[in-house]
Order: sequence, then structure tokens, then C-alpha cells
Amino acid sequence: LQRELLEELSIRVRRIEKMDFRTSRYDDGGTFEVAYCHISEFDGEPKNNVFEQIRWVEPRELSKLDILEGNRSIVAALTHE
Repeated sequence: LQRELLEELSIRVRRIEKMDFRTSRYDDGGTFEVAYCHISEFDGEPKNNVFEQIRWVEPRELSKLDILEGNRSIVAALTHE
């Protein structure tokens, strides 16, 4: 995770807290295992190196975004929906 965030966002992670681990199965047979982590401390200003766009949003805004089916339960937990 530290290497990925350095490559993709140019930030150096100082503190990672694992929040949850979930497995999602899709109708096309795909299975995805995702570890959700909270990055509470990092150095640098996030820079978009690979994505179409990045932006900070309030937790309540997450449910309005185009979220993959497998990530919706964690978004609901974060926003208490």
C-alpha cells in the first residue's frame, strides 16, 4: 500500500490502520478481495499521477458517487447509512 500510494499519489505514508477486509463476488464470476485501510498520517500533497481525477469529499458525499457494487457496504458503514 505504501509503494502504491507513493507511485499513484506521490505521498509517503506514515501511519496505516486496517479497517476492514471484504470479498465481493460479481455476476460475471469475478471475485475481488479488498483490504480497506485508514491512512491517518502522510507526508506530501497528493498529486494525481494515474487517475482521471482525484478530489477530497466529505463522507456524506460518498454515497452520491459512482461506487462499485463491492464497495457500497463499506461506504454505507463509513457514512452510517
